[in-house]
Amino acid sequence: MVNKSIKNNIITWTLTLNTNEKIVAEFEFFKENDKVWLNNCFVDEDHRCEGNGKYMIIEAIKEFGEIYISSAEKGQHKRMNIENDTRYVEPP
Repeated sequence: MVNKSIKNNIITWTLTLNTNEKIVAEFEFFKENDKVWLNNCFVDEDHRCEGNGKYMIIEAIKEFGEIYISSAEKGQHKRMNIENDTRYVEPP
């Protein structure tokens, strides 16, 4: 089940298991003008490689049309002293 909430320009989607309401994935989108950016994403370690992240992105594209993601490289974020940045992906 995907629960959706909006506060200011931040749209948060949380995917939970029906059995115990455990959070499987949480994606945060930032809406700026007419663009929606993937701002942050999390998939629980026990539920990775099951297609949950892909499911969330596909559903977001269906709802918003286009999703923007930064193309900055990891080193660019280190120079800006950003911690826990999710604009790049590392293997588990």
